[in-house]
Amino acid sequence: IVDRLSTETLQKNAMDAVPTIWEVSTNVQNQAVAQLNLLSAILIEASNLPETEKRTPYQYLEENLPPVYQLLDQEQKESLLLLPIEQLTVELEIVSGVLINIYERGVKEADLLQAKNQGMTMLSEQLANSERLGMWVNILEAGLEVNVQPNLTATEREREIAKGKVESVVILKGQSVLRTGQLVTEHHLTLLKDLGMLDSALDWTTVVSSAG
Repeated sequence: IVDRLSTETLQKNAMDAVPTIWEVSTNVQNQAVAQLNLLSAILIEASNLPETEKRTPYQYLEENLPPVYQLLDQEQKESLLLLPIEQLTVELEIVSGVLINIYERGVKEADLLQAKNQGMTMLSEQLANSERLGMWVNILEAGLEVNVQPNLTATEREREIAKGKVESVVILKGQSVLRTGQLVTEHHLTLLKDLGMLDSALDWTTVVSSAG
């Protein structure tokens, strides 16, 4: 007969040994970089409004600022508008480079806070002389999201394949199942039941539990 419990244990161990398959979303990174580029374009447009424009640069920025950056306060928005275009471009490129660097490493749900801390450290090193470091950190963190998710379907498929490769544990004719004086376990009872050697009218599992 097949030793069902032993076989199931081996199958479970085989399935547990299969690591989770993770999937990287390039769309998350691309969208974050696109948002930064859009911010840069809007700031440049706000700084170069025609004389006929009735809105102030700040009003223009308020109306067009991507939702992801609405966390910036008034002082930070005004600070962005005061930046010379060349300096704005340089510092935004640094933020974009750090963002891409972190995304390429992969950001899992459990690692999001750590990723933000890494980004802050990298910006602190590369923008050490910037008076707007705190603002750039806020902008970086606003663009950081989880881009690595578990592919549960693929993982389960691989685990089922691993389970299928496990050979059944077989009790051969003449092989001892239970020896005299040996403590009877539920495993033994399952084997004896499969062999047809138990009185089906008696709940042996209850008997063993009571004896324990």
